[in-house]
Amino acid sequence: MKIGFRTASAIILLSGLTACNQAAPPPEQVIVERQVIHEAPPPPRQEVIVAPPGPPERYAWDPGRWNADGHQFQWHGGNWIPRQDPHRAWVPAHWTHTATGWVQAPGVWR
Repeated sequence: MKIGFRTASAIILLSGLTACNQAAPPPEQVIVERQVIHEAPPPPRQEVIVAPPGPPERYAWDPGRWNADGHQFQWHGGNWIPRQDPHRAWVPAHWTHTATGWVQAPGVWR
């Protein structure tokens, strides 16, 4: 869905005004859509891991993965992601086979 510049500006303005009227911001909500695929994802592609964009201890490599769009698999290449906490490890997104089909678990920090 495409929205025009004026519509986007109005949404931003209205959300800003709404935020000003609240005593405290609402808790962050994350909506995860669980999609079950009946066909196994293709094997991962081999990737060349390039140097991180800064000091290696400040980044984690997120390997490439196949994402499903409901009709076919799309390859999403790997990339470096900023490390939020030096004591947490990145667990990449991965596919799991269940009784109903294949489900992709999102990447998380642990």
